[in-house]
Amino acid sequence: MSNFNILFFLSICFFLSLSTRRVGELSPPEKRIFAALYDWRDKIARLEDESTGYVLPNKMLLSLSRAMPQSINDMSSCIHPIPEIVRKYATDVLDLIINFSK
Repeated sequence: MSNFNILFFLSICFFLSLSTRRVGELSPPEKRIFAALYDWRDKIARLEDESTGYVLPNKMLLSLSRAMPQSINDMSSCIHPIPEIVRKYATDVLDLIINFSK
């Protein structure tokens, strides 16, 4: 396993440990979606030269992971307003959520 993967895994665990104190445990599908969105957010932030918090704030990341939206309408009901970059890549985000919710 590369150093990047180890650091990525540890950062997810750290964030989950902080977040779950407030919102409770995530189910296995929610954890998979969270990890996939976390990775997606990092890649898009680098691509767009923006901060990860601008791309998708932590609270919204957790909301999407828990709600598992299947459409843009579902997404807009769990995070409002939808961040500009998430809207730009909405199809990718929804595909990711659908694929990792199985």
